[in-house]
Amino acid sequence: MGISGFAGSRVNGSDRVTIWKTRNTQAQWDRVGRITLTATAPFESSLNLVFHIVILALIITGFTFAHRKKFNIHEKWMFTAIVLVAISFFVWMAPSYIRNLNLVVSDFYTPGIVITNIHALLGVTTGILALYIIARMKFDLPERFTVKKVKRLMRTTFMLWLLTFFFGVLFYVYYFVM
Repeated sequence: MGISGFAGSRVNGSDRVTIWKTRNTQAQWDRVGRITLTATAPFESSLNLVFHIVILALIITGFTFAHRKKFNIHEKWMFTAIVLVAISFFVWMAPSYIRNLNLVVSDFYTPGIVITNIHALLGVTTGILALYIIARMKFDLPERFTVKKVKRLMRTTFMLWLLTFFFGVLFYVYYFVM
């Protein structure tokens, strides 16, 4: 069971972005059907998900420019993505996490809180690594603060960001779809 992709559709005359849940059999598909982003989620949560899908496109595009050795273009795409992630973090995610901190502590071992905490831990770690990479590339850091194999660090950060994105989608599905 997983998310196979995102697609636009027309439902009752209005355009909506939908999440398609895949199932092994047609009978299961008929029972589950499709779920719209705005079904039970607050508008801000759906907007944040769409925002991060756009960021995913920016990061993948930036990654392809790096692969083609067009590093100046890569830098601009990645920097834009990092700024957008920071906006999302400070406007939506951190305030929501802080508002619900009492639940995070009291229901620490419930599946939703575990997903939330993994997403938060991966997100903060990825953000710190991304900021370090920017500092490493833009400023002349002292020798003891520099990582020699920055390409490996960038790829690790990219993979951590993909994991963070996955847990963000899992968070959305757990709280607003299931």
